[in-house]
Amino acid sequence: IIYSKVSRSQREEVEALHRELFPVVYADSFYESLYGNEMVAVVAIVGEKIVGVVTARIVVKTRPCCSKKVIGYISTFGVKEDYRRLKVGTELLRRAIDALQDRDCTTINLHVLTDNTPAITFYFKNGFKTTHLIESYYLINDVYYDAYSMTKQLPALPPRASPCVHPLFAYFPVWLQTFLATAVISQRSDRKNGELLI
Repeated sequence: IIYSKVSRSQREEVEALHRELFPVVYADSFYESLYGNEMVAVVAIVGEKIVGVVTARIVVKTRPCCSKKVIGYISTFGVKEDYRRLKVGTELLRRAIDALQDRDCTTINLHVLTDNTPAITFYFKNGFKTTHLIESYYLINDVYYDAYSMTKQLPALPPRASPCVHPLFAYFPVWLQTFLATAVISQRSDRKNGELLI
């Protein structure tokens, strides 16, 4: 099984898989967004056939200099029936979570139909918890269905070195931000054994 980022050449097959797996109809704008940097989109391929897909995105992101709060959202996630219980879904979800975490995500949310017991059980096994019920969340064939909101907390990655020392830094003029950043980095720099330590 090969796992890879969605490419434009796979557009038609990815759309067909979404129609097969999900009762919700997605607009063209959704599929176009899969190729941008704002989305995480991974497919599982067996031979030349796509058998699973996961898409996710960042939905909330604070300014770099404020308290960090980055929330990801699993948009779509599914595997063809013949390839379930083979850990394909587990690997797809892991890759999506890793990609979101690489983007400083510390919380991941998703929604699932309340009667989709296998999916709910799968999410529980992968560290998600139910937070609340949302009535009439899905509109499928002109009928409303309830959904559970589920969430997973991720461990924060080690903080990156940042010259920002105050939330108001984000509101400074660009030239002033550049000046302050240079000054702070200069103060924090040192040389030891030929290496620049920042």
